[in-house]
Amino acid sequence: MDSLKLAISGMFSIITSFFAYHAAIKKHTVTTKDSDKSIFVSAITNERAKWRSELRTYVAEFCELSIRFAVKAEIDIGLLQNKKSNILLRLNPKCLDDDGQDKHKFDREIYDLISKIFEEIKYDKNEEIFLLVENLEKSAS
Repeated sequence: MDSLKLAISGMFSIITSFFAYHAAIKKHTVTTKDSDKSIFVSAITNERAKWRSELRTYVAEFCELSIRFAVKAEIDIGLLQNKKSNILLRLNPKCLDDDGQDKHKFDREIYDLISKIFEEIKYDKNEEIFLLVENLEKSAS
């Protein structure tokens, strides 16, 4: 009889250990998954903050150079082109698609305004530059 109790007790211990082991594995898997997701979200958030900061810097520099041109100060058109390129390369390319215009409205506005300002500079239309720069600043903010 004692050996039967010992066998049942041993079986109970094995079954309990089995369930405890599986519960620990499941908990570890869920915790690891949550941790990985948290790290991913943090990385994406940091990259977006960096992207916004860089975009604002380039827009400000582009606006400054555009206004300098409009008031007849000497500017390096190559430097202005560099700022334009740096801005456009940070925009979502889908903003140019017909189906993406609503989803990427602000990217599209920035693209259009940068292009218009650059055109006005090429044709020396100074009055338009001031208005376009103001609209660009609003769209970029």
